[in-house]
Amino acid sequence: MSARAEELARRFEQTHQEMIAAVEGCSDAQWRATCPDEGWSVAVTSHHVARAVPGHVERIRRVADGQPLNLGSWDTVHANNARRAEQYADVARDEVLAMLRGEGPAAAALVRGLSDDQLDRTGVNRDNQTITAAQIVEQSLIGHITSHLSSIRRAK
Repeated sequence: MSARAEELARRFEQTHQEMIAAVEGCSDAQWRATCPDEGWSVAVTSHHVARAVPGHVERIRRVADGQPLNLGSWDTVHANNARRAEQYADVARDEVLAMLRGEGPAAAALVRGLSDDQLDRTGVNRDNQTITAAQIVEQSLIGHITSHLSSIRRAK
């Protein structure tokens, strides 16, 4: 087992659990409050985070296995996010919690199972930059939650 993978998995689990706790702790008014960074409600932002985990896991897996990422453009990502923000405007907290709880263990297991060689394998991201599987864990899996969680905590 890779000590680096174990540490990344542990950090993901901690951040992921913080996200679950934030969703669980929201009052109904907080659930509808607007997140300052996204302009979306806490409900929509939380759904966005939960929905993104499988995609991040797939990107990590592809790079770790030496496969190309085949990513769409940022314009497509932003358009999809805007469409989903409208589609899930009234998403229930229980639905988001089920998604978070369902996807988290598999994500942690994938990360935990990576070798150092797999963590160091590279792919090319949307910005045409080289990125390692470990960087995707840090920036996309952990960092995505962290950035949105900060905004959720400041929602009004």
